Amino acid sequence: MKQFMSRIAAVALATGLVAAVTAPASAERMPVEGPVTEAAAQPDFSPGAFQRTAVLTIVSSNHTQYRSQVLHCVEGTHDHPRHSAACQQLEESNGRIAMIPIVDTYCTMERDPVQLHAWIMWDGKYQQFQGEFGNACQANAETGGIVFDF
Repeated sequence: MKQFMSRIAAVALATGLVAAVTAPASAERMPVEGPVTEAAAQPDFSPGAFQRTAVLTIVSSNHTQYRSQVLHCVEGTHDHPRHSAACQQLEESNGRIAMIPIVDTYCTMERDPVQLHAWIMWDGKYQQFQGEFGNACQANAETGGIVFDF
């Protein structure tokens, strides 16, 4: 767990979100899975570059696997596989993952818990999301099916 949190801190630092930690955070519903995906190599540290940025992670229940992704909803590097749609969902929810409508889909009853985490800077406001779900399908559906689809 300590190594996991160290990597999350490194990703947040690389994207400039650490400065936002002092802003008030609003906790939202809690939901984990996969190997590491590296963040953008050369982030833009110019003023305003991180006004619409999210650091996203998916962690397995036993904390042995995780994936992370940095989503920049400004011009520049776009590493998220569904960048435009993910940014559109965040735009419509004002950067609040808990406000994204749940996707109506069928998921198996497989018990393989996952945790989702997001640290979001949206229009100058820092927000945080975390949630624990029964499996990856449920996690994806309950967060709109796009933002954590990487």
